[in-house]
Amino acid sequence: MILASYFALVAALAKEQAEQQETSEKGWREALEEAALAAEAYAHLAGLYKTYQEQVTDYYEGAMVTIKRSRYNLELKRAETKRAAWSSEIEECRQKKGMTETSSLL
Repeated sequence: MILASYFALVAALAKEQAEQQETSEKGWREALEEAALAAEAYAHLAGLYKTYQEQVTDYYEGAMVTIKRSRYNLELKRAETKRAAWSSEIEECRQKKGMTETSSLL
């Protein structure tokens, strides 16, 4: 979770920097790369939570199984939501990067 949050922070900073340099293709390329890393980190985190849900019975018994599965399901949904948000950011960065490429050709 901490690593995914770190990637998200770096990606947000790269996007902010690219927005300040509006016409910089390099800035948008970097923002795009960082957003892709953040999306991958959250996808990996979601995969871990799915695995935890499947293996919870190996480590817990009774009511704890239900509690842990519920918690992992909540965390899984959070990770998937953040992954989807970063996927949207990737598309936005691609579009803005494309606009800078087009404007530099004019």
